[in-house]
Amino acid sequence: EMCIRDSNFNQDQWKVIFTLVLKPLFDDIGFIVQTKGYTKETQQIKNIYAQALSNLTELLGTYYNVVPYLLQELFSIFSQFILNGHESLAKITIQYLKQLLVKHGEAFSVETWEQIITSIEQMFKETYPKSMLESRIEDIFSRKEGLENHDNQDNSKITEEQQSGENSVHEESNKSRTLEDQKKDLPIRQETNLSASKNNSIIQDRRKSDNEKESLAIVRRRNEKVLGFQIDKCVCQCVVQLLMTNALREGVEHHFEKLTPELIERVLQIMQHTYNFAKGFNQEIELRKVLWINGFMCDLKHLPGLLKQEIEGLTSLIAIRFKYYQYNKQHGKEYRDQLDTLTRLLLHVMDRFEEAVKQVNEICGHDKELINQLRKLASEEVRAVNLEREIQENTDRLSKALHYHERERDSNNLKSIICSNILLKFNQIDFSEVSNEVLENISQCLNKTSSSLTYAKEVLSDASQEASFIEALSLLNGHIEKIKQLQEQRN
Repeated sequence: EMCIRDSNFNQDQWKVIFTLVLKPLFDDIGFIVQTKGYTKETQQIKNIYAQALSNLTELLGTYYNVVPYLLQELFSIFSQFILNGHESLAKITIQYLKQLLVKHGEAFSVETWEQIITSIEQMFKETYPKSMLESRIEDIFSRKEGLENHDNQDNSKITEEQQSGENSVHEESNKSRTLEDQKKDLPIRQETNLSASKNNSIIQDRRKSDNEKESLAIVRRRNEKVLGFQIDKCVCQCVVQLLMTNALREGVEHHFEKLTPELIERVLQIMQHTYNFAKGFNQEIELRKVLWINGFMCDLKHLPGLLKQEIEGLTSLIAIRFKYYQYNKQHGKEYRDQLDTLTRLLLHVMDRFEEAVKQVNEICGHDKELINQLRKLASEEVRAVNLEREIQENTDRLSKALHYHERERDSNNLKSIICSNILLKFNQIDFSEVSNEVLENISQCLNKTSSSLTYAKEVLSDASQEASFIEALSLLNGHIEKIKQLQEQRN
């Protein structure tokens, strides 16, 4: 607050304040969280961190023109807490990183934007969930079998030692005590046992919560040995990738004119990579099932996946590609390359939607009763089977349900992107300068999308969705007619 009220500090004073007052606060917070884990104390620390980071971000954003060099120091703090594996602190950090870009990005120079994007690129690389994405089913089964064999050997040894020890104690006790002595001690033992039972009950109540936590921790450690990676760390990395993609997209959309074409291409590469790895993982249904069954996000009622990352990456690509095309066209710059790339991307989405609907059709056709059965199986029975870890008897049935469920989710999400995003952008795209070949591709794709939407409306939707389907089909048919007229003009 002192810094915000008084902006007359010289460069040396700013450096002293940051180095000796501000940065040590964040170093201390990081140390406490890393050493103590998640406790009531760290919850309080989290609140302090959120307020401190909010103030620091606003401070350095407001006085960027005075101390631009400190912005890089701020990004080192961002990086520290995004990479530390603590999900709640990472979320807070990305929230204020996004706020900085959106609110103050207009003041940043091209050089500063280049530094920012370089820092963000590095954070993306370091939070790439490589261990999960590169998991192999055979390796997971091999580790699981090894642990089970080890457990069986340990249990056999423990059983033998217990039996041997009990026999020895029993023999010694019989030798040292007479039957008469044992009868005399019986009332005392009964009273002692009653008292011990009451005490044990109290102790058990007090320790119940701790024991449950410890049991969960033991199970988690075992699951991590089978999976070959740390679950919390992996989940945190996935969350970071998702939120960072959104923060970068909004920052760039708000201040597009501040970025050079080279920087825009780097941003697009980040988003393309996010989309590609999320899409690739989501297609590995069998791997996701094995991860789920062996403890990865096993509390979910569906297979773990990167659906949000895939959708965020794809919508971010569309948004920035469209912005690139629109900006160049409005400012008299070469835009045909951007138009071609944007068109290919939009057609790719519609092709994917058509393929997802086609796969749903292959599984269940127009049989709504079968669709309802598969939906129920995927949402309820799979969950029960997962809890019991008994899938062998139900493999074929569950596999069909899971594949249906994933394809339906795909079609629903792609339909949403097409209806609420792509069809609206088509109104703002000038297709008069695309080649005849591209125009024909657009025409074919629009017609396929129309057929797929019609099928989804008739088979997969309910009454509450009918109006949105009718609106989407109306828009789509309008675009089909425009493309047809454009083709006729050329002929």
